Amino acid sequence: MGRDGLRTFEAAFGDAMVAAATTVDEAATLVEILQFRSTFPCFVHAPHAVRDFRRRHHAHLDEAGLRAKAKALVRRSANHAGTYLYDVFQRKTNGVAY
Repeated sequence: MGRDGLRTFEAAFGDAMVAAATTVDEAATLVEILQFRSTFPCFVHAPHAVRDFRRRHHAHLDEAGLRAKAKALVRRSANHAGTYLYDVFQRKTNGVAY
């Protein structure tokens, strides 16, 4: 991806997190509706699905906080062994270059 590609991705990911934050209440409501009488394991075994959904979307952060969080998440994953192994897997199984 290179340094420029990484910066471009960080900015796009930050934009996406900010955009998602604008509708987190509506999305959380949909999650709450979906878990009602659900037999899906993700809801049956996770009674706090809505709270966890909001936490994963960092609904408590303002725009600057969301952009900083996005940058931190990208930077943390950029040199992570799991990211590298996933890239190798994608290249070998699907021909996706990294």
